[in-house]
Amino acid sequence: MLLAPVRGSVLVVASVTLGVSACGSEQPAASLSSGVFGRVSLGPTCPVETPDQPCPDRPAADVRVVVTELPADASSTGALVAEGRTDAKGDFRIALAPDHYLMTAEAGMSCKPVEIRVTQGRFTVVELACDTGIR
Repeated sequence: MLLAPVRGSVLVVASVTLGVSACGSEQPAASLSSGVFGRVSLGPTCPVETPDQPCPDRPAADVRVVVTELPADASSTGALVAEGRTDAKGDFRIALAPDHYLMTAEAGMSCKPVEIRVTQGRFTVVELACDTGIR
């Protein structure tokens, strides 16, 4: 699944599909060798969990994953940098230029934002946990 760039030469992809996109004279996004990949999970998935009846988190399929700039302060939000969707297993992959970002997903009642650092030549592993609200 290939999605359009949000800003500059950032290209968003789900799973392991990569595509080519250029914006002006900037470097094509497909040549970016850095970004994030990981999984979004939902939990708890049962109202009661016991040692003999575990209730593991489940993958969050087909949910929006959002990458923003770091906000200037706690009362503001950062500008959208890239977005993508998870596959049926809750997995995502997003190519990003090296920088610091804030990342979250739109699943369950809420997902804890995660601050990430992307370095050149590497894909950072990110696990996003989303709360279902089940208690």
